[in-house]
Amino acid sequence: MERILSKPMDILGITLEVKNSAIGGVPSFPYGWCLMNFFGDADVVTWDYSMNEPNGVPEGMEAYIRHVLSMKQMPMFLAKDTHMAVKRKDVLQSIAM
Repeated sequence: MERILSKPMDILGITLEVKNSAIGGVPSFPYGWCLMNFFGDADVVTWDYSMNEPNGVPEGMEAYIRHVLSMKQMPMFLAKDTHMAVKRKDVLQSIAM
């Protein structure tokens, strides 16, 4: 992401810092409760639900999003869910409204 976005951001006069805080095999809950400790404040936070969130369970996603939105910068949240489980999709739509 940093390699792709650095030049356009530089043209706009924006300094880009990308922190790859990815780790595998960890679900969003309880990990989402430790966001500030793991990578500090952010402008954008992403999470891939298709890898570690089986059966479309929405509770972990909701807790994760609540913690993202409580961060000082109130970062944009980007979710990836290849299977787009219906219950998780409902959580995302309710927050977007």
